[in-house]
Amino acid sequence: MKKITTIISLVALAVCVNAQTLQVQSAIESLKRGYLSKAKDAIDLASQHEQTKADAKTWCYKGLIYSQIGIELQKSPNSKYSKMYANLQPAWYETAYEAAERCKELDVKGEFTDNNNSVFRYVSQEYYTQSAAQYNAQNFDEALRMAEIAIKICNMTDDKGLKNDSYYLAGLAAQAKHDNEAILKYYKPLVRTPHKDTNFHKKMPRIFNTMFSIYMGKKDTVEVMKLANLYTKNYPNDYNAYLMMSQAEAWRGNFQKAKEMITMATNKAGNNTELRSDLMCQAAGILELAKDYKGAEENYLAALQQKPQQFKANYGLGIMIYNRGVDKRNEANKEDVNTDEGFEKSQKLTQEANGYFENSIQYFKNALNYLESLTNENEIALNRKNLYDCLKSLSTVYSTLEKYDDLKPIKEKLKQFEG
Repeated sequence: MKKITTIISLVALAVCVNAQTLQVQSAIESLKRGYLSKAKDAIDLASQHEQTKADAKTWCYKGLIYSQIGIELQKSPNSKYSKMYANLQPAWYETAYEAAERCKELDVKGEFTDNNNSVFRYVSQEYYTQSAAQYNAQNFDEALRMAEIAIKICNMTDDKGLKNDSYYLAGLAAQAKHDNEAILKYYKPLVRTPHKDTNFHKKMPRIFNTMFSIYMGKKDTVEVMKLANLYTKNYPNDYNAYLMMSQAEAWRGNFQKAKEMITMATNKAGNNTELRSDLMCQAAGILELAKDYKGAEENYLAALQQKPQQFKANYGLGIMIYNRGVDKRNEANKEDVNTDEGFEKSQKLTQEANGYFENSIQYFKNALNYLESLTNENEIALNRKNLYDCLKSLSTVYSTLEKYDDLKPIKEKLKQFEG
């Protein structure tokens, strides 16, 4: 969003000496001539004087003058006015906003509406800017307060673009505060209508997925399906929409529909091999839930064909194979080993279990090799938990198979996570 660069046109109100006190007239003349400090001093006095503090014109000009201060601070940070007003308490935009609110309240005939709305539009952008700064400084309560004011102003001025950005920023601040109800409050208006013709649509996957996770956590089946349907309806070309629908259907136990949706998501990925690989891993996870282990394995292997060097498919396949071994071991433990038949079944199931455990090792090692080959500091930091999970899984399978020589170096690597 771009700020306006001048507010001079806003001072083209007719000057009528008979209709105002000298202080208001002085403020207007000083603003027109560029004498900002004189204009500020005069309007501050007028806004406190009994004869003028109930006049909409006083507050309209107070908003204009303080907005001009904001322009000076932005345009010429080293000017005398910038040095003079950089540390105003309250800040210039707070005063300008309060003045515009007061003007709106007093202006029953709408005489100053256009000029007052210009002040509102200018300060709304500043509230959004300040909210973003507070968010980046991790002052989430203040970021939320300022974003809410920006939203309130945008509802008056009908600035849809800035309003959407402000709702999104408020949602991020609420997310940082772990306030799920507030997140839903700010994100719901954003999902009701599509944003396909603006850059804002790039934010929609995060918005939809955040809401989806909240509804899933609440076990709210109605809202989960409503959200997934809304996503696919409004963004029919977004693979994320079909991925969400697939997850929703799998959660309901409708695995056939889930597989259809994941296929549609993969088709939307086009020739993007990395994305297709990721979606195949997602498909494998759904098929695993449906106990279609063959289909899951095929998707994991297809993902590795798309992108051989990766963590997700190798680790996912290793975990699936290991878990199948655990299932076989649990079946073995249920057998009555005091009978010949039970003993034989137990031995056979144990051998099958150990076979799965052995087969999982190579995929865990592939995942570990990939993680240990990373050189970018950001990627290393982002994959720290993955590295721990991978080492822990290898440690578990080596312990299960009593491969203590192989276990020793893994335990040494795990020590880096202690404390």
